[in-house]
Amino acid sequence: MATTKDVISVQQNWKVVSHDLTAFGVEIFSKLFEQNDSYADLFEGIKVNGDFDVSNPKMREHGLRIMSTLGSWIHTLSDLPVISGLLFLQGQEHKARKIGEKEFKAIQPFLFHALESRVGPKEFNLQAWSNVWRWIIDGLAQGWK
Repeated sequence: MATTKDVISVQQNWKVVSHDLTAFGVEIFSKLFEQNDSYADLFEGIKVNGDFDVSNPKMREHGLRIMSTLGSWIHTLSDLPVISGLLFLQGQEHKARKIGEKEFKAIQPFLFHALESRVGPKEFNLQAWSNVWRWIIDGLAQGWK
């Protein structure tokens, strides 16, 4: 379980990257898709609109949408009823699209690498992010049931 200290650390890191969620999201998903092309099939229009980079409008759209959602989760980490409700609903939505724990675990290294490169290795708290990411997956799992 994530501690209050973990939540504060994650929220501080998020403030650093939140000024350009589109580019941040594109960076993460382009690396994921380069490593595993089949994940791009989970997102409508990604492959037909160009390369896995910022020139692809669907990549920009997807990057912004997903990172904005992640940002809302991070923002509400200190409000247990709200974060629990948000994660439950997102879990249900992802279940309908057959996106589960495997896919969320697959993106974790790309998210963490992008975070560390943007906030710096001294400021990036791997343990805090790991604890929070596990909490997020556990919350989503309530909707996957």
